[in-house]
Amino acid sequence: MENSALLERPTVNETSGHRPELALAADLRKALRGTLLLQRHLDGQSPLTSAHASLLDLIRDDPQRVSWLARELGIRVPSVTEQVIRLERNGMVQRAPDPTDSRAVLVAITPRGRKVLEEDLGVRVQALSSRLGLLSEAERDALAAAIGPLTKLVADLV
Repeated sequence: MENSALLERPTVNETSGHRPELALAADLRKALRGTLLLQRHLDGQSPLTSAHASLLDLIRDDPQRVSWLARELGIRVPSVTEQVIRLERNGMVQRAPDPTDSRAVLVAITPRGRKVLEEDLGVRVQALSSRLGLLSEAERDALAAAIGPLTKLVADLV
């Protein structure tokens, strides 16, 4: 798919007369798919996968339970457990019993995990910055203006 196709927005007539919200929703879905593809592309340039970076970012400030991480990441507990095992093998997280519930485990980022996460986020931000350089100033302004509404759109999901 050509990159400019992601930026073009069909008119209401092109979407068979649907309400503007439906046309916008269809366009947003396509654009979000493109951002997922961009994230996967960045995985190849970064020290972490986007999944591991997301998990580490969630425990950057405080240890968390695996069940909480699963809810926040929108995945199942066994999938989080697999990620935690991989990160633990690489010295990026450590597990410890939850002092408030002996059945639960808390996952904490290690100093090595923090260092790798910061490096990873730096690589991702630099790569995104380079991609933004492909846009015109007006396109960058439009993208900047969309950050607030996009954040509001998902605020109750994260």
